[in-house]
Amino acid sequence: MIVMAHYYFGLPTRPMLNRPVKPNQTDLRSGVGRYDAAEDLLPVYRIPARMAEMYSIGSFGLKQDLSVASNLFKQAGKLASAARQGRLADKYFEFGEEAYSSCD
Repeated sequence: MIVMAHYYFGLPTRPMLNRPVKPNQTDLRSGVGRYDAAEDLLPVYRIPARMAEMYSIGSFGLKQDLSVASNLFKQAGKLASAARQGRLADKYFEFGEEAYSSCD
């Protein structure tokens, strides 16, 4: 899913394909590593928001890159506002500004 999201947003995918993602054994979520049909029902703005979270903390084998995280949060804010989720869009824009101010 992460590679497809990178491809969709035009981000580089080559470094991600070289590093296999190993599931975290301490993850308490049920069904880690299994397909969940409910994932198809997630709103579109959650994908760039989750990618931005991963870039902001540097998880799942990604290097921490706050400028990419800022851009992804802003894109998630635009998608959330298009989906009429105003408060959530404001939060995403706020997180984007925090990430942008932290990258200096």
